[in-house]
Amino acid sequence: RNEYSTPTGATMLMLRFLDVSRKFEPYWHNQENGIRGVYAIPDTQEVTKAATMQHVCGKIFLEFWSSHSEGFPMPTGCHFTQKLSDQPVNGGSDFFREIYITFGEGNGLRQGVEYHIVLNARIMLLTAGEQLVDIYAMCAGFTGCERPYQVFE
Repeated sequence: RNEYSTPTGATMLMLRFLDVSRKFEPYWHNQENGIRGVYAIPDTQEVTKAATMQHVCGKIFLEFWSSHSEGFPMPTGCHFTQKLSDQPVNGGSDFFREIYITFGEGNGLRQGVEYHIVLNARIMLLTAGEQLVDIYAMCAGFTGCERPYQVFE
């Protein structure tokens, strides 16, 4: 896709985990009760876009891999939302969570390259072929793209 070569500003990869309450929930490295380990991210915990930091990537992601000769692009930081819902909670709603990986200007994902991302998660009820995550490559803001937060793929 040619869109990967056109942005001049920062870009990001957004991972939207579609049902973190009943199907697939990302975990992170943290300390609870003085013990370091891998734990569920608390429902209301979030790191806002303004607080994006590289160490947040290290708390969530175990490994980044790319088929490109220069490897996976170095993220400038990561941030994530609290658990969110599009439907009223009393209506039996599904909760989702978005995790963003931000890349600096000219250092984002490239077309024609294979990427792998590894993270800790709790797997609950799965059905073969079921979609668990939406993935969007996009502009990180208002500069360097034709439209703010333009999605490439």
